Amino acid sequence: MRDEKINALSERLEQLEQRNSVLEDRVRELTESNTAPNVDSGWSPAGNPGIKVKLLGDSNSAGKIKFGSGKGTLGSALPGSDLFVATVNDLPVPAQSHELFSDASDVVIAVGSNNLKNPECDPTLLVKQLYDYIKLVTSSYTSLHVVLPGVLPVFQPESSSNSNVSNLNDKIKRYNYYLKDLCCNHPRLTYIECNMFANNSGGLKPGLAKGGTDLLHLSEQGLKLYFSRLKYALRERHGLPVARRRPAPTSNTRNPGAQNGGSSSSRGGNSTARGGGNNGSRGGRGGRFNS
Repeated sequence: MRDEKINALSERLEQLEQRNSVLEDRVRELTESNTAPNVDSGWSPAGNPGIKVKLLGDSNSAGKIKFGSGKGTLGSALPGSDLFVATVNDLPVPAQSHELFSDASDVVIAVGSNNLKNPECDPTLLVKQLYDYIKLVTSSYTSLHVVLPGVLPVFQPESSSNSNVSNLNDKIKRYNYYLKDLCCNHPRLTYIECNMFANNSGGLKPGLAKGGTDLLHLSEQGLKLYFSRLKYALRERHGLPVARRRPAPTSNTRNPGAQNGGSSSSRGGNSTARGGGNNGSRGGRGGRFNS
């Protein structure tokens, strides 16, 4: 009886040793795969040397979004440069723009408003034209990621009943809908939601517009909001820390002392600028242009 127990224990020990050997082999495989070169593994406050942003934008972004370090810039972790591009038709030809795209990790394409101002411009066809361009860029530069902010609405004063402005904002809304749909579930496209710029009637919010006769361009406050949306999206995409603002203090009728001595568990925070499979801004109904 004793010998049988010893034999059973010996067999069990042998099984455990075999299992341990298999586990050791698996740990070795995982360790080797994790030590392989990975551009995302070398993050530091100074940024990843593999990150370089190219901004192709119209007058609301090119020259307004600052690169570099310090306050009011994208920061040293997101180096890059910009190029003024008035319309989708003026985007640089990929085959002739090797110097522009070859070392870029991300290209931000912030154009479309000047196209949509043309009464003959169809939002659906414009998105299709942009997608054809994106296919050329991404096929020529296989590591490039494309970031697409929505087109900003146009300001319409409350005293104005300009049907042209109203029609333009309707076209912009349709364009952004299709642009968001384009980015849905596309691994190399990121859509930046711009709904927060619009008021209930679909126009640019008064505080974000320059006002006066300029219905299109952003005020200083509008530029700060646009800048923060772009910066947040790029930092999130590259796994860089993103700041979250605490909400302003509110009155507490049940515990008046909470404002002075207590702390709130609600931290708030910026909504994510990406979407699709990652968080909310990229979503859409299903990639009708992804054929």
